[in-house]
This record gives sequence, C-alpha cells and structure tokens, in this order.
Amino acid sequence: MQRPAIGIIALVLLFAGAGLYFGVGGSQALTWAAGCLRIGMVMAVTWLAYPQLSRLPLWLFGLLLACVVAVALRPKLLIAAVVILIAAVILRPRKPGRNSDRR
Repeated sequence: MQRPAIGIIALVLLFAGAGLYFGVGGSQALTWAAGCLRIGMVMAVTWLAYPQLSRLPLWLFGLLLACVVAVALRPKLLIAAVVILIAAVILRPRKPGRNSDRR
C-alpha cells in the first residue's frame, strides 16, 4: 500500500470516529466511534513510520503479526510475546560487514 493511501484512510477514519462521537448518540454509535478512532490512530502512526517499515525484514514482520494475534487471543501471553520480539531483534541475522574476515 502506498503512503498517501494510508494517510487518506487514517484521516477518513479519524473524521468518521469524531463525527460519530460528537454527532450521533447512543451506545452503538460510541462503539463504532471508538473503533474508528483506534484504527485511525494506528493507521496514522503507520503513515508516519512507513519509510522505516518498508525496510523491515519480512520474517520480523511475520513474527510481529503472529505475536499480536497471539496476544489478542490470549492476553496472558503478552510478556512471552515481548520477550520473543526482543530476542528476535537482538539475535537477528546480521549482514556481513567490512570486517567480517577478522577472527
């Protein structure tokens, strides 16, 4: 997805959430407003971080997605997911540098 599309989706969701929150009353409207605002904020952060996310290795993105799904299904796995992500970032495969032949 391209960066302008992410920004437009974020703005639409944020405006829709604000419109539902301030315009229409009722618990159902507040539920939809909260959902639109939360997803809109996540999309806005994704829009801001898009240049860095495009350089994210595919395996790390998959691991992050798997951890998010696991925590969403079982919130008690939050600590384990954080430990796994930190270990993956620290122990990730490194590209050989200029001084890789030194022993």
